[in-house]
Amino acid sequence: MSGLLLAGCASIPSSRIARLRADAYATHCGPPATVRAPDALSRFPDSRLSSRDESLSGLEGFSPHAQDIAMIIGVQDLLKELQILSRTLPQEPGQEEMDRSLLRRLQIRQQLSDRIALAAFEVSATVAEAGCEETRTDHLADALTEIRSQREEMGLLVAIVGDALIGVVAGALGLAAKNTASEIVAIFGGALAAGFGTAAIFVGGQYDFQHSRNLLRDLREGPEQSDLFPPTVWRYLNWPFKEGKGTIRAHLLSHWRAEGRFGEAGSKTEQHRLALFFENGGTYSIEELRDRAEMLDNLKAEISLMNQDFNLLLREILLQADHDSISWLSP
Repeated sequence: MSGLLLAGCASIPSSRIARLRADAYATHCGPPATVRAPDALSRFPDSRLSSRDESLSGLEGFSPHAQDIAMIIGVQDLLKELQILSRTLPQEPGQEEMDRSLLRRLQIRQQLSDRIALAAFEVSATVAEAGCEETRTDHLADALTEIRSQREEMGLLVAIVGDALIGVVAGALGLAAKNTASEIVAIFGGALAAGFGTAAIFVGGQYDFQHSRNLLRDLREGPEQSDLFPPTVWRYLNWPFKEGKGTIRAHLLSHWRAEGRFGEAGSKTEQHRLALFFENGGTYSIEELRDRAEMLDNLKAEISLMNQDFNLLLREILLQADHDSISWLSP
């Protein structure tokens, strides 16, 4: 029996346990360094979210959603200047005035493309980090599930073999007319087998998992400026797209609570899980690891949708540019 137990321990390589421990405490998912954007790329205030009404002034040619995205990535002033240049055609303009105006329009369009590209890269970087953390979390959950499964199988085998051996001993004692002793051995054997079977269920299901750089923490706390999210992504998560329906950040938190990710409101489970998910980590169960991975996946999906908004804004810019070009060339 002791040989079987040793075989069960040997079935989990020590190198793999060491690797799991390293992955659970260290992560390479974050950026190598935090680089502050130049002033030209951060003219809009990150600490204060501008109102929707501000985007409506001078941007009537764009859809409301495109106006919101322009405000989020801070290109509303460029769009307004582009519209002014497009609508203001000098009376009998000379070649020099035409060239100057066309050159400025090209410069603005290049700046717009650069800003949209930068915002798209920031989205990709944030999605990559969230996806990396999700994979790290799922990897640990999968490993713990496999380890627990191995130990359950070994525990079941030990229980079956042990029960059989105890049965043989009890039978031998019964044949020797030592009924009381055989009954005691049978009871002890049954308890021992049940003990091994039950213990197998509770081993390998928890592990210490750390995440000092925690995207979910900023999502819950909602600071005016985030050290973890790029400014553009953070503004997007906190932007009131639909009046009266809250922000994407608030929607995610409400969605997770409605799904029961935190447990019953006011319970010890809720206190434990809020501290676990939104702080620096702790002892996770397999179920809690799965919940954290699912939350990161939800966050990743919401941020990825920004690319649809960039596509919308760029299409409207190009549509207006084509229309303005035709107007300028018309006699």
